[in-house]
Amino acid sequence: MSRLESDNFFSSPQPFSNLEAEVRPKKSLQASSGGFDASQIQIAEAAFFSDENSIPDYLSNAKVLFSNREYRLASHLLMAALRVDSYHQEATELLGDCFYHLENWSHAERIYEIAYEAWSHVQTGSRLAECYSRNQKIDKALELYQSLIPQLDDSPDLFEIYKNLGNIFLKMGDVDAAEENYNKAFSIDPLSDVLLVNYGTLEIQKGLMDSALQRYRDAVKINNNNAKAWVGLALIHRHLADFELAWANLFQALDLESSNQVALQLCAEWGVKEGRVAEAIGRLKKHLEFDDQDAEISLVLAKLLYISGEVHASEIEATRALSLNPKLEGAPEFLKMLQGPVDHA
Repeated sequence: MSRLESDNFFSSPQPFSNLEAEVRPKKSLQASSGGFDASQIQIAEAAFFSDENSIPDYLSNAKVLFSNREYRLASHLLMAALRVDSYHQEATELLGDCFYHLENWSHAERIYEIAYEAWSHVQTGSRLAECYSRNQKIDKALELYQSLIPQLDDSPDLFEIYKNLGNIFLKMGDVDAAEENYNKAFSIDPLSDVLLVNYGTLEIQKGLMDSALQRYRDAVKINNNNAKAWVGLALIHRHLADFELAWANLFQALDLESSNQVALQLCAEWGVKEGRVAEAIGRLKKHLEFDDQDAEISLVLAKLLYISGEVHASEIEATRALSLNPKLEGAPEFLKMLQGPVDHA
């Protein structure tokens, strides 16, 4: 057994993306069911900002990109708009939403703080509180959430606050407080598949696997495209030693969301344990075709390639991961190991 197979090599921090670029649209991009063609993307990438009259173009193009999940390109346009008018409300809030969807929580927190201080929108405050939670600023998150609750009636915003409070308390290990807040959210929207997935996680922490299984099943009945629910089912079925069904559930999650980080990590871990490394490599490569800036998954792929005996390919991938994020945990040590004497036993 190699060193990689005997240790846990599949945990490292989520990398941040460098989005500091300037772009200026030359004409309005048009959305289509097939996304954007190469010429449209080139328009967004090649343009440079000039005058205040271009702000409406920045915004209209950014909205088209945003609606098609091209969050990085949208953020470029919005930053260009804010260089023209740094106090533009719509551009500021939408930029925060771009970073939010990119899961760049530190950038999102900074933008939402500016927006909430300036305009005090409840939804912005709710997202800012979530960023605080993601960035481990739990006290600030709880304080902000509690300050928002009196401003709301039974509404989608209040549902999100109670759901997110439940998530915070669950991470803190306060199962009772988590359940109390989930129940409040459930009273507002009992058909939320997202909340049912959270309930499933709660049931797992309570040791109630049958209840967790039912929660995840209910979630996929409501929304068969909920990748997190399929991941939950995979975890439960693996716990119940139904390994083939667990893999089927995991692959279903990745078919729906090829970039689901939890599913990708599980695919790598289970692949190593059960001799299905080739399948895991295929799934990780598919994700990296979609997001070639994911240094963390690139490093995981490098380790899987090493395990499968593709040492040269592993070194190339590890080098690429380190170039994407020079501070990526474990990457320098792994690359050094590859470049030195290696025990293939």
